[in-house]
Amino acid sequence: MEIELGGVKVATRQEPPKRLSLLLWGAAGTFKTTISATAPGKKLWLLFDDGGTDSITSLREQTLKTCPESALCNELAIVDFSHERNNLISKFKNDDGLGLGKILSNDDIGIDTVVVDSVTRASQMGLELAISMGLTRGSKLETPGIPAFGARNALMLRMITDIMNVTGRYNKNVIFICHEGEPSTTEIDGKSVIVKVTMSLGGQLPNLVTQKLGECWFVQDTGKERKIILRPFRTYKPMKSRMFDLSSDKPGEFVWKYDINNPDPKFEIATWYNQWKDGNGQKIQVPK
Repeated sequence: MEIELGGVKVATRQEPPKRLSLLLWGAAGTFKTTISATAPGKKLWLLFDDGGTDSITSLREQTLKTCPESALCNELAIVDFSHERNNLISKFKNDDGLGLGKILSNDDIGIDTVVVDSVTRASQMGLELAISMGLTRGSKLETPGIPAFGARNALMLRMITDIMNVTGRYNKNVIFICHEGEPSTTEIDGKSVIVKVTMSLGGQLPNLVTQKLGECWFVQDTGKERKIILRPFRTYKPMKSRMFDLSSDKPGEFVWKYDINNPDPKFEIATWYNQWKDGNGQKIQVPK
């Protein structure tokens, strides 16, 4: 006998994980797009950043020549929103306002993972839209005003929630890419000191968005190596993971050793996800 509460089935046992939901953030040039391209299956790219189409296509073609079995070489579909008007963001006010569900429900298209690149650029479009609403007299891009920022944040939360809901409805993986924001500073003894570095999203959005996702990883390029960091460190946050074992005695970061000319599946998202899923949600070890 099935038990329901509010029309929703009550689970009587732990359900195995069904999909990956990830926010990947970091500074420009830290290979966030490349990492995302190693996600499982055929990917649908929702591109807001200018020039992303050429980057993703050339990345796949280059790797196909050397390692066609890499997850990076899986089929892809691209929707380029980079030159759309900012009122595109207003479509997310309605459930599945973009019509994403029509694509995800089509078995002939066969999408496994949706990648949004990037929510930072989408946020800029949201701010431009908020300014156009005339919420503050004399508001402009240089000085938007608090009401415009508030409207932008509401629009972005709605956009991310809508994409999460639609991908969840069809049990598809979803990855959001976000740029690193400007550091928050304070003055101590006459010197400017960094107190926090977070993703380039306004207000409380970094925390609110992270709560909706299973994974939030920070990507760092030290100049010598690239790292994926899975839990907060120093002034950098938020980060979290339900997939990796982050017990107190376990490392919370690892070096991402990946060469697109000779890809190592051990460092691909698809491999981590499949290990986690095959283990019915048992946490996996951080790669070495």
